[in-house]
Amino acid sequence: MNGWTKVEGEDHIWKTSANGLESRDLYVNGERATLARSDCDALEWAKKYLYVNAENLPAEFARPQDLEIVFMQKWKWAVLRVASVQENSDFDVPALRLKYSDATKESFTTNLSGAALDDTQKADGMRYLQNAYELLDEPGEFYLNTEEDMIYYIPKEGEDMSSADAVLGRLENLLVFDGTANDPVKNITLSNLNFQYTTWLKANQPDGLHVFQGSALINPEDVWDREWMDPNGSAIYGEYADSIEVTNNRFEVLGGTGIHLGRGTKNSAITRNEFEKLGSGGIILGDVSSADHFPSAEALTQFNVISDNYINDVSNTYRGSTGILVGYTSDTKVEYNKVTNLPYTGISVGWGWGYGEKTMPSEGHTDEFVLGDFAFGNNSISYNYVEHVLTEPYLIDGGGIYTLGRQDGDNGSVIIGNYVNGVHNEYGGIYLDEGSVGF
Repeated sequence: MNGWTKVEGEDHIWKTSANGLESRDLYVNGERATLARSDCDALEWAKKYLYVNAENLPAEFARPQDLEIVFMQKWKWAVLRVASVQENSDFDVPALRLKYSDATKESFTTNLSGAALDDTQKADGMRYLQNAYELLDEPGEFYLNTEEDMIYYIPKEGEDMSSADAVLGRLENLLVFDGTANDPVKNITLSNLNFQYTTWLKANQPDGLHVFQGSALINPEDVWDREWMDPNGSAIYGEYADSIEVTNNRFEVLGGTGIHLGRGTKNSAITRNEFEKLGSGGIILGDVSSADHFPSAEALTQFNVISDNYINDVSNTYRGSTGILVGYTSDTKVEYNKVTNLPYTGISVGWGWGYGEKTMPSEGHTDEFVLGDFAFGNNSISYNYVEHVLTEPYLIDGGGIYTLGRQDGDNGSVIIGNYVNGVHNEYGGIYLDEGSVGF
């Protein structure tokens, strides 16, 4: 991107055309720019509104519909879309009343289920406001005004915008293996490639972005299908893929996750890759939706390897993501990986909060748990190096190695020979959470 000019009357803010692109990610000289933000001191949370201390905020916003609230509490992470902003005089300090969009309100309420947060804790979970021109106040921050088709940016010290290498993330996926149950993608090797400069647009949707846990989201089309992953959130995405090898590649400065090989992935390997400075997590294997809980033979994710990868300083934007997340899978090896410097969990394996799960939405939702023939187990989480995780003080209930749900198979699943150091909260280095059975 070029053609940067100073904003009239603003010596420190520059602008250039976005060339019609929708994006949430700007990269300048190989570094991620920060979406314009200001800390949010919440005064009160209500079902439709958030009241915030406005002493250090503008009284009004030119485009309140762009404004977002970022929420972090326990293991929950969310971007809430704002519908309107009004001054409010109900408090002893200047205040603004931020009204959530209707879609955001519904998804956010669903997302908080099971988190045991009272109204005070919900208000305390509102961390900062972002995505407004009026919040541009620090070097390295940017804002994209889609109505004007204009990007605004404050350069860091030493950056010359007449010669800066500025890239606006355009694509969400760089490569997709689009197989089907009857016709899987087979026998492909990717090696010695560098994946950079994607974006992830989920938070631009009317309901925002609501992380249920790890890298799993609320499904906006079915509130009961609460464990759902966005296929657009990773540089490489695949489903129904067989004998895929991703090896000796580098993934850096991405808007979302590095690799997600999902439903129906078999006999594949993710080995000897490097992942750094990603917006979301490093690697996802398998899926976690209701449909994946009792899969067909074709949909089962089985006989895959994640080994010898280096994952460092990821989850830069979406702080509740994990270094490696393995969902409903069988015969998976997660071995000899180095995972360091993460705001949340290092390696997460398994899903489900009990010995069975709730019935599929298509069968009619019920609160009764059902038992079935599980196909998940024989997984190995071994000889990994995990250090400095859960560094985000507002995120807890994770671990260096974290597990959920039931593991079956001939010998269950194995956790052995791992080194875990520097778990920055009160939870365990190895944390077998709710429903963990068969390890």
